[in-house]
Amino acid sequence: MDTNVFGHLTHYSGINKNRHINELLKYLIKRRTNLLVDKDKKIWNEYKHHLNKPIFKRKYDKREEAYFLQYFLDPARHKSVFVDETDDLWNAIVAVIHDPNEVDERLVYIAFCKGKLLISNDNNDIISQRGLLLERTEGKREQGSDIVSSQQAFNSILAND
Repeated sequence: MDTNVFGHLTHYSGINKNRHINELLKYLIKRRTNLLVDKDKKIWNEYKHHLNKPIFKRKYDKREEAYFLQYFLDPARHKSVFVDETDDLWNAIVAVIHDPNEVDERLVYIAFCKGKLLISNDNNDIISQRGLLLERTEGKREQGSDIVSSQQAFNSILAND
């Protein structure tokens, strides 16, 4: 899951005005979902940098948003995946996305090599490039992999649950 989904959690007058991110995270927690992260910890470092604010580290904080972040920022809830930078899949992704820290590329790579959904609200680098990423990685990515926004993921859960 992209960092910005967690970052948008408290945007109740904006992207999360219908609180769909809250409901999505509740759903994922109920199913004991783990986050897939890279073994090099670039994704984890971005999570820590952007999300590990003191307010979310307090164990006594009973706000729902704090609980969500405490759950997903717990390293015990992470599964590490090796990112093979010599892989054709990796090369196809980096030809489309140009994140200087390679976090966006790693998020897409991990989702695509594991046949998972990448939930992202990054319209600049990921969502807007979805079609091109799917086209360039055809035959290289695992079946079932895709890129969706948090609202699309939430709508899919409602339709299938």
